[in-house]
Amino acid sequence: MKRCLNILWMVVALLALGACGDDSGNRDGTSNLKQPEYDIQLTSPPGTGVQVNRPFSVTLHFLEPNTAMPMDVSGVEAITASVISGPATLGGTVTLPGNGTDTLVFDNLILPLQGDYVLKFDGLNARQPVATTTFNVGPPRSFRFTKVPGDAIKNRAFALGVEVYDPLTGLAIAPTTSIDVTISLAAGTGTLGGALTRTLNGGKTLDFPNLTYDQNGVIALRVSSFGFPDAVTPSFMVDSVVMNFVAAPQSLPVNGVFALSVDLTGQYSGQPIEPEPAMDGTLSLVTGTGNLAGTLVATNVGSRITFAGLSYDHFGAATFQVTSPDAPTATSAAMNFGLRLEARLVGGSIVSPGSSFGTAEVRLVDASGLPWNSAAPPVDWAITDAGGQQMQAGQIALTGGVATISPASISTTGGYTLSANVGAPVSSTATLALGVTTLNLVNTPGTFVALKSVRVNDSYSDSVSALAPASTINFGLLAGTIPAGLSINGGNGEILGAPTQPGSFEFTMYADLGSGNAHPIRCALAVFETNEREIVSGRNFKAAGNFTPVGPITESFTFTSSYDGITYPQGSNFNCR
Repeated sequence: MKRCLNILWMVVALLALGACGDDSGNRDGTSNLKQPEYDIQLTSPPGTGVQVNRPFSVTLHFLEPNTAMPMDVSGVEAITASVISGPATLGGTVTLPGNGTDTLVFDNLILPLQGDYVLKFDGLNARQPVATTTFNVGPPRSFRFTKVPGDAIKNRAFALGVEVYDPLTGLAIAPTTSIDVTISLAAGTGTLGGALTRTLNGGKTLDFPNLTYDQNGVIALRVSSFGFPDAVTPSFMVDSVVMNFVAAPQSLPVNGVFALSVDLTGQYSGQPIEPEPAMDGTLSLVTGTGNLAGTLVATNVGSRITFAGLSYDHFGAATFQVTSPDAPTATSAAMNFGLRLEARLVGGSIVSPGSSFGTAEVRLVDASGLPWNSAAPPVDWAITDAGGQQMQAGQIALTGGVATISPASISTTGGYTLSANVGAPVSSTATLALGVTTLNLVNTPGTFVALKSVRVNDSYSDSVSALAPASTINFGLLAGTIPAGLSINGGNGEILGAPTQPGSFEFTMYADLGSGNAHPIRCALAVFETNEREIVSGRNFKAAGNFTPVGPITESFTFTSSYDGITYPQGSNFNCR
């Protein structure tokens, strides 16, 4: 029996010895039941920057004892952080196991009171604990954004702005010391480029002006700094811009003022896009023989770039393009630029049978009313009767944009139309009403009127209707020449347009009373040069001097005095002196 007990105790001892092993087995990696000894190094928090009740981090590095060789620490080893000195106990995650590497980060350390602290980090098999330098825990601070892109463009610089503020008061506040601020992707799979870390030193705000992103899509950005909670922007679109011309008039006058626009849409989103910062576009001529002038470089307003105040100086088709470093080139549809053919009669438009009409002057003009001095197609003209039957026709070349047509006399009474046309690519037509009738002029020599004066190229309108009897059917030119650029409205007796030549003009209009009767109206009209004085200084008429009274005179029509601007009705009595 005793012999059996001895054998049993020997077996137990051998089993115990095998289980214990020795330290050398742990150090050469043959067992993980015990962590070998190690040294600890740490990076202390900055002297300022840790914020009260805000997580902060401390990084530990593990080394072979008495060497600078990194050493892995396994999960069987627990490392603990604690306060050596300071007004409060350390909170957050204060104990972490080793992670099988030579580095361990305590990233959720929290101190609940402001003040100066020193922390200690220690492990069961650490040769000795290690302490931080003294650092200060200050008040809470947060980030908010002052500038976030609306729509950013792929591979094009955009800006982000951040501001430090006190979360307790909401007021912007400058950090007590300089801090490094970093921008990173919070959402998105592309590459964020630019200066992603900048230092805020002495101010409340910080701009990141030249950020880029290399993919189309929706992204969000994160701003971070030691001791601060991260802040994330609202999501915004990064897209590629596509430019498309807004529909423009297919026909425009030469030398007229017009505008062209392109709309900006996102290639990725298909929606209108408003680039920020704004993008420039440059407008140029692609096809056409003229010259384009005006605002040829413009910046987007919203999702559109508009080129205003444009003009083009040649007739025919032209196409335009907009180029930008931020978008593919856009080309417009063909636009046709035309000239306008005007016609006026120098002389009578209503004549007796067999008498000569006045000559018809036709002018090919641009949008400003100036004659077209360059080459142009010839003028085809024809005279047709009321039924459309052609009575006369011909073709004449323009010289300096002007041509004169001399219609032959017509013996048959009736109404006629003179039409003049310039063919493609100008394609413009002008018409004049002619008449052959036996007129019986009543009330000869007729009423006289001095029409309102005007300057060259100023808009003009005056009427002789007030001088015509109530039975008037229509109006026309009986004799003389009206100024170039003006025309007569036969329906109401209005003279309108913009005269192009200065001078003193006398001509006779008629008011058609029906039954072959007409009332003549003699007209005088002064067209002044642009810089000419209409009124010169005269005598002082406050003292009338010697005069002979004339009157009273009873007027036979209503008129407006150019002297005092008063309208005097028919039947007014005047004493003149």
